[in-house]
Amino acid sequence: MIVFPKRFAYALVAVCLSGTIWFHATHLGLAHTFFNPLAGGPNNGWRHLSYSNVDWGQSTYRMVDWVKEHPEQRPMTVLFRSSLGSPEQLLADQEDVFTSAAWRQERDEMFAWPSRPGYYLISSYQMTLQRNRYFQDKTPLAQPCPDMLLFHLPADATKRIKVP
Repeated sequence: MIVFPKRFAYALVAVCLSGTIWFHATHLGLAHTFFNPLAGGPNNGWRHLSYSNVDWGQSTYRMVDWVKEHPEQRPMTVLFRSSLGSPEQLLADQEDVFTSAAWRQERDEMFAWPSRPGYYLISSYQMTLQRNRYFQDKTPLAQPCPDMLLFHLPADATKRIKVP
């Protein structure tokens, strides 16, 4: 049996507590998607919490503010579900913002792909849905907060996309 000196035990506890406090302090307001770094951190919490309360509206106003603060990213399609108000109502004053995706599917293709170019802001819950399968293996352009992912689809990509 290995016996550690008390100083080592105290130092280990202090380091662990300091790390936990620092990590929580740098992610204030995002506790609903918090995961410790070993479990993937807050940026991957949505992968573990699909069909949970992660997407019940906690980030609704953060999503609305983010869309309004980034008018350069248009046209934008917002796929978001919220119990605090529908994106259609909350973003009604925004030009070139859509709240449903236009999908394209050929007869010989099993899955659909987006037919509208532009930016796609997708909530964590929407990422888990089969109808949004196209985005599941794509790398997001940005992650405005832990439960929102931003993708960009260039105009020429809508003509040549093939989903396996």
